This record gives sequence, structure tokens and C-alpha cells, in this order.
Amino acid sequence: MRLYIDGAPVLDHWYDQSATSRYGSIYLTAGMYECVMEYYENGGDAVAQLYWTPPGGSEALVQPAISSSSRNFEMGVSSLGNLEVKITNSCGDNILVLGGGELQPEGWHHLALTFSTSNVTAYLDGNAYEAQTCGNTLAEAEGAVLSLGASVYDDIYFAGI
Repeated sequence: MRLYIDGAPVLDHWYDQSATSRYGSIYLTAGMYECVMEYYENGGDAVAQLYWTPPGGSEALVQPAISSSSRNFEMGVSSLGNLEVKITNSCGDNILVLGGGELQPEGWHHLALTFSTSNVTAYLDGNAYEAQTCGNTLAEAEGAVLSLGASVYDDIYFAGI
């Protein structure tokens, strides 16, 4: 079996073997990483499972990230501190980059995002950034449940800056 994290080899035991445990080590900071585990079967009953041990934690089975193929909206923070928004609508996927580099993972930020017709506005720490998508409506999401613009408190909604 072989294991790569962001293309860097962590384990390389590419030969026939019975069920056994192999251990590797890599320093990771908070964030998302591409993890590729390869194995092959030569004789039947191949088994491969990937576990990890977080700092101060106990060993746990690694679960794949949830696929976003049935979603119509995703957002994340880029390495440059900007908000990246993916919106799927009738004309396809739109990747929008909004912000001025103020979003840092270690800090708390005020964030609101609005979508109206084809206009997207992000309110980040008191600043407004605008962009446009190619379509006027979001594509219908399958199996996703999310309420935007609502509040856990009665009659309190985001009204902008």
C-alpha cells in the first residue's frame, strides 16, 4: 500500500503482504488536504483501511469528505484570505472570489452573503464586495437542507451593513 498527502509520500509498502498495520508520520496544520491511498490485491481478501491520530486524540478511521455534487452553493476561505464562493445555477458553475484578504483562519469574522437575481454580495467585517453569476436563479439542490437569511430568534434578519 502507498499513502500520499498533497502528493508527498507518507507510506510506501508496495509488495504482497497479509493483513498488517503500517505507520507513517506527517506534520499537518488545520485545513483540507488531498489524501490518496493506493493498494492492490494479489490472491484475494484484500483489505485497506486508513486511520489517523490527531494531536491529543485517539486513533480513528478516516472518512472521506462529503461530496458536493448535489449542492448548489459552497464557500470557503482561500490561502490569500479571500472568500471563495461556488454557485451552481442554470448556466453552470460560477467560482467567485470576494474580499480584500481580511479573512484569516485563526480569527473570528463577521460574514454575510446575499444572492439576488445574478448579484452576489459578501459582507466581510464591515466591507461589502460584489460579483455577478451567469444565471438568475440557483440550481435546485438534491438532499441539502439549509436556511439562508433566517435567524434562530423570531423576526431578526440580516439587513446589511
